[in-house]
Formats: sequence, C-alpha cells, structure tokens
Amino acid sequence: MKAPAATPFCALFLLALLLPLIVPSTWARDRLAPTYTATMVESEFRSLDDVDPEKLTGIWLVQFLPGEALSIILNGEIVIEGDWVLKDEVLTLTQMSGPLVCPYDGADTAIYRVSFRGFSVSFEKEKDDCPERTAVLTRGVFRASAK
Repeated sequence: MKAPAATPFCALFLLALLLPLIVPSTWARDRLAPTYTATMVESEFRSLDDVDPEKLTGIWLVQFLPGEALSIILNGEIVIEGDWVLKDEVLTLTQMSGPLVCPYDGADTAIYRVSFRGFSVSFEKEKDDCPERTAVLTRGVFRASAK
C-alpha cells in the first residue's frame, strides 16, 4: 500500500515545530543570555556633548544574573548593579548602584526595547535620563559571551 501524500498543512505544522530549533533568535526573545559583551572606543562617544568619552571606553559586559539581578562591568570592574525585568522585548532596569550610576533625578529607572539577532542583542532607548548609560547601551551590538 502506498503512503498518503503529505498535505501543505502537514508541511506547515512541521515547519512551525522545527523553526525555533533552527533560528536561535526566536527562542532568545523569551530569555536573555547570561552575559553580553561589547568593546567601545573613544571615537564612538566624541560627538556626544553630555558624556566623557574616556570614562566610557573599554570592554563592557552586561550580566543578567539569576533572580533578575544585573551587573554592568567595565574593564573587569563592576560599575553598576541593579535589577532587571524583560517583558515583551521591553527591558526595565531599576534599583541601580555603583561608581558609574547617574546622579540625575529620575535616572534610577531605565527602559529599553531589546532586539535580538542570533546571539546578539541591541538596545533602543525608550526612557532613560542617564546620558552615559544611554550612550553605552545604544552605541552598538552586544554579543552573547561565556563571560
């Protein structure tokens, strides 16, 4: 007996099941990698009037830790700690402390739209009164890393 021919519906159903396994960005939307890294050079910040380029130059790591804790590291030193929540590709950062925390009123909370592409993430500012944090997070693409 001959097997029945596959219907277009079966093919679509199979594709829907397998697509999350083929395209990493689809499953990454629901969960951030533990650590992202980006290297920032002084020239990326020269055109900005409200930031000190020397203070922001170096290797940045953004660590999303268990319990929604956050560490932001510059050149091996923790410069900001706080909390994070990701919902519908909107990242909210709160309760921040550390040597590079902004002293401005209203800068204790930041909101960014997160875009995933493979194993990289980029941030688009929705609300952030801290020019330094905005400059670092929106200047480039952060890549998932082992640490």
